[in-house]
Amino acid sequence: MSIDVVEAHPKSESDWDPHYNAHTATGIGQSFFWSQVMAKVDGSVPLFLRVYDGPELLLSLAARIVTPFDARNRLVPRWARLAGNAAKSIEWFDGPVMHPVASPNTSGRAHRALLNWLHSYAMARCIGTIRCLRPALPDVGPGCLYDYHGFTQTPWSTYHVDLRPTAETILAGFPDSVRKSIFRAERMGAYIEQVTDVRRFGTLYYPTYARGHRERGQDPAPIYPSQVSWELDMGRRYSYYVANDSEGLPLGCLGVYRYNGVATEIMSSTLKRARDQKYPAQD
Repeated sequence: MSIDVVEAHPKSESDWDPHYNAHTATGIGQSFFWSQVMAKVDGSVPLFLRVYDGPELLLSLAARIVTPFDARNRLVPRWARLAGNAAKSIEWFDGPVMHPVASPNTSGRAHRALLNWLHSYAMARCIGTIRCLRPALPDVGPGCLYDYHGFTQTPWSTYHVDLRPTAETILAGFPDSVRKSIFRAERMGAYIEQVTDVRRFGTLYYPTYARGHRERGQDPAPIYPSQVSWELDMGRRYSYYVANDSEGLPLGCLGVYRYNGVATEIMSSTLKRARDQKYPAQD
């Protein structure tokens, strides 16, 4: 049978998420929720695609069409984009989602059909860039299809911790140095505060995060996307924690979002005062 790429138009999470959540631990970037967050943050247009082999669903992809903004965060006018001064892009991360298929060859054919479709779609609409982060690469070589289509691969490193055992079991599995740091922080009077509302996020968590990055000479992520996430999430997926010293002053912070059985660390930092005073705040 021929492989077909079909543009979908889901209206809610129930129209999009369940068909792949049952098969894979795909990240939040492929969720309907994330497309709505980014649409509100930067005005991007969601692009939902499904790849079929006859009636069988092979791939799904939640991407977005991003229109560039200038240095003052103003929408670049259409004439400037057409003149080549700025170009729209198609972007996604955590995908495409590969559904159970019969063979690696079928996987490769599905990815090839998807990339060909995206290339044609972009050419027809003067879209200059296709960008994917943390892609789910096919089983027919390490991204060879993406190399063929002109993608440049950048290594991505991450760590996975199994949180299903008890806290005692997880702690016992840490190196001695980590356990000593945790016990030392407790002896020094450090404690954890969970940020549970957007006002506290703006007055405590984000300033701690931003200060930690600036102290390292790094630019913090802007606050607006997180505010939108608070508005649309209603406490279902995101959690933010601040480590304070015995006097209630912040030492560092750590955020996570939970999706599809995985908690991913985001927007974390440790303050210089914690490092100077040997507070093992991150531990």
